[in-house]
Amino acid sequence: MSASRVMPVLVLFLGASVAIRAGLGVVGVQAAAGDEPLATQECAAPVPEVLAAFAEREARLAAESSALEQRMVELQRSKEQLAAQLEDIRAAEAALKATLAISETASEEDIGQLVRVYENMKPRDAAALFSEMAPEFAAGFVARMQPESAALILAGLEAQKSHAISVMLAGRNARAPRE
Repeated sequence: MSASRVMPVLVLFLGASVAIRAGLGVVGVQAAAGDEPLATQECAAPVPEVLAAFAEREARLAAESSALEQRMVELQRSKEQLAAQLEDIRAAEAALKATLAISETASEEDIGQLVRVYENMKPRDAAALFSEMAPEFAAGFVARMQPESAALILAGLEAQKSHAISVMLAGRNARAPRE
C-alpha cells in the first residue's frame, strides 16, 4: 500500500482520536457542572480502552505502511536490476549474432573461393583432388559448382566415387519440408 493511500486512513484515525478526547473533556465538564452527561459513567469507562485500541491499531498500520513502503523500494530495486540484466543479455545476444554473421560470411567466402579454384582447374586435376575427398565433403563443393564444371570433374572420377557423390547430392534435400 502506498503512502498516498495510507495517509487518509491515518488522518481519519487521528481525527477520531481527537474527537473522542475532546468528547471526554466535555463529559468531564458536564459531570462537574452537575448536568447529566450525554454518556453515562458506564460508557465513559471503556473510552480509554477504545483509545488504547485506536492507538495500537494506528501503530500497527504505521508499521505495516512502513514495511510496505520498504518492500516497494526493494521491488523497484529488483525491477531495475532485472531490467539492467535483460539489457546486458540483449547486448550480448546482438554481439554474438554479429560475430556469427561475420564467421558465416567468412566461411561462405572461403568455400566460394575454393569452388572457383576447382572450377578453374583442369577437370583431370580437380578430379584427382576430389577422389581423395570424402564423398560428403566433395558433394558440398560439387553442389556449388557450375553444372558444366561439376560434370567434367565427376566424369574424371572412378565410377564408385562419382556415384557416392551423386547420391549425396540427390539426398541432400530429401529431409527438407515440402509444405
